[in-house]
Amino acid sequence: MGIGMMRSSSWGIGNDQYPENYRNETADTVNPNPKKFEITNIIEANDYLFAIVKYPNCTNYEGKKVILFENITKAELLAMNTLDPHFFPENKIIARFKPSTEGIKLAYKTMGI
Repeated sequence: MGIGMMRSSSWGIGNDQYPENYRNETADTVNPNPKKFEITNIIEANDYLFAIVKYPNCTNYEGKKVILFENITKAELLAMNTLDPHFFPENKIIARFKPSTEGIKLAYKTMGI
């Protein structure tokens, strides 16, 4: 992760501020396109929401992101049409885990399940 040389950070860009042509699939296959995603698994427990999100343009880890949210409902997550898996002050992501059995177990442990 991080910023490659000669690239600017996306820090401070709100979810509603992405232009329509933001990150086309042929130009950027490492960073997920926050407007093109599929939620494949959701678990709610305590004040947490666990989700596995697939970004079809992203090639690392087959585009899968294991994300832990706090204080968000399943309905709110499913209603999103933009989901950037990076940490921003305005989103409710509190952790990301390696998309593996070990990473999922750590997410569950964090949730207390």
